Amino acid sequence: MITNKRSTETKNPIYLLSVAFGIGFISAMVGIGGASMIVPFLLSLGYAPYVIRATNVYLILLTKAASVLVFISYGILTLDYFLVVGLTSMVCVALANWRLTIYVKSVGR
Repeated sequence: MITNKRSTETKNPIYLLSVAFGIGFISAMVGIGGASMIVPFLLSLGYAPYVIRATNVYLILLTKAASVLVFISYGILTLDYFLVVGLTSMVCVALANWRLTIYVKSVGR
């Protein structure tokens, strides 16, 4: 079970599942990403922000990979567009990560 110093209510797995289901339902109905609602909830449970961010990025990766598989299964994925956008995105992310690493080291963090 999850331990939390703030509330004994958050230790209940039924409570956690119902909150997660509610967040997923509202996110789907409104059309927003679930991260905008799940992040404050996980922060209230006492999780570290970097753990929450890593979890959200991992879930986004899984969601996007599933979308690509659906497009492939329906035969509507334009391969040249996929390669151009995908490779460009990967290069840009790698460059941004490299520059941010240099910046963070220069400011001493």
